[in-house]
Amino acid sequence: MSDFLTENSHHGLILKKCNKNEKIVIIPESIKAIDRCAFEGCDRIEKIVLPEGLIHIPETFVEFLPRLKKICVSEKNRIYASVNGVLYNKYCTSLIACPMDRTLISVPEGVELIQDSAFSHHPWLTDVILPNSLITISDSAFFGCENLARIYIPPSVKVIGRNAFYGTPWLKQQKLKNPFLIINGILVDRNIYQTHVTVPNTVTCIGENAFWGLSKMRSIIIPESVKEIQNYAFGNCSNLREIFLPDGVKCIGYDLFYKYYQDITIHYKGLSFPFRHAFNIELRKFLWMINFQNFDEELDDYNKYHVIWAMFDKNPEDETLLHYIGRHFNSMFCQLIDEQQTQIVEKILKTGKFITQNNIDEFISYAIKNQKPEIQLILINHKYQHFDFHDDDIRRRFAL
Repeated sequence: MSDFLTENSHHGLILKKCNKNEKIVIIPESIKAIDRCAFEGCDRIEKIVLPEGLIHIPETFVEFLPRLKKICVSEKNRIYASVNGVLYNKYCTSLIACPMDRTLISVPEGVELIQDSAFSHHPWLTDVILPNSLITISDSAFFGCENLARIYIPPSVKVIGRNAFYGTPWLKQQKLKNPFLIINGILVDRNIYQTHVTVPNTVTCIGENAFWGLSKMRSIIIPESVKEIQNYAFGNCSNLREIFLPDGVKCIGYDLFYKYYQDITIHYKGLSFPFRHAFNIELRKFLWMINFQNFDEELDDYNKYHVIWAMFDKNPEDETLLHYIGRHFNSMFCQLIDEQQTQIVEKILKTGKFITQNNIDEFISYAIKNQKPEIQLILINHKYQHFDFHDDDIRRRFAL
């Protein structure tokens, strides 16, 4: 059996499986990339030497090397470097992977990024000191470090990824101290069970997964201090019905309501509008439409019309808005009839636009067909008052 099982790719040879389970393993110079599971079952390796030509190694490869003490890299490698047995990028601004044997790690100054899963599932790690140069702690960076009790996070950190500290005693202790875990203005996690939640005004960013799975929460108020809401922030919140967004929010992540299949009402910039099937909605696109009046954005018509009618309700004289409504009036007005939105219907009638002697019968018939008596009555009264039809004519035509 060969010590190294490889496979050709357009990058060169990929190490698919290392069969050399010894204390020291030197990866052949011909290897250009290493597969994620290449070291599965290699429980004796204590030192690994990476070659000059290596251009890719997965950050989670150390999870299969429980006895690893040192990662070495050829000085001629253009991508990677090693300092004290820890793997970095060439310029040592990004920490990629650390051997599993460490109990205390002090990341050197100059490092700006802790990469995804760099320390995940390290069983002996108890203490971490991060440098003042650090900006980003990536997804799952310390995930599952079951003995990590102390960590210093400098004020320079601006980004904390999803599940960065999940499963650590440190995270558990922080959540016991405060119902909201806030690090440098980033709301990372919470330990709350209220139905109506108000985010503290010390928060500037709601991090990924911050409220994930909070099934008791029905409404949430987000203060003006918050400028960013990251991906999946309210994912799987199965009873969330209402969210109050700050006017000044500048950045909205994707899949904000991941795995949430109910309707939700959004309050933003004095507007209130419902969203159907929130799971499928990219909220940021709708906020973009509101802020820049880009009504031709390709969005779900049902929810798009709700937002536009809310904007109309607030500012019925806006010419850009009226132009779009005029082009799509039939389908948009039928939606109002279906939902018996009497206030907006009456406001439309007061403008004297859109509803004419030529189309009012069509909408009255639609209201009758769909059993919307309140809208039906409003339209008939409008026809009687504005289009010079006698009561007998109306009764005869619509079989009243």
